[in-house]
Amino acid sequence: MVTQTQKQTYTPEEYLELEEQAEFRNEYQDGEILLMAGGTVNHNRIVRNLIRILDIEFQDRVLEVFSTDLRLWIPTTRTTFLIL
Repeated sequence: MVTQTQKQTYTPEEYLELEEQAEFRNEYQDGEILLMAGGTVNHNRIVRNLIRILDIEFQDRVLEVFSTDLRLWIPTTRTTFLIL
């Protein structure tokens, strides 16, 4: 016999409240809170290089490039992204 477990869903406000106390970084996707994987040295090198390229490419536009610790709420997909 297979038992299904019911997923708990959270509001964006509940997620933000829980995230303030969280030991690990999490991501919010339409009510679910998902654990994010930790970064590696190579991942950080790639991010650093990509930001350099994007900053140069977008210098004449009204765009901003961010590298880390910025939480974005995307209302159309009900998703929060933590930019790493």
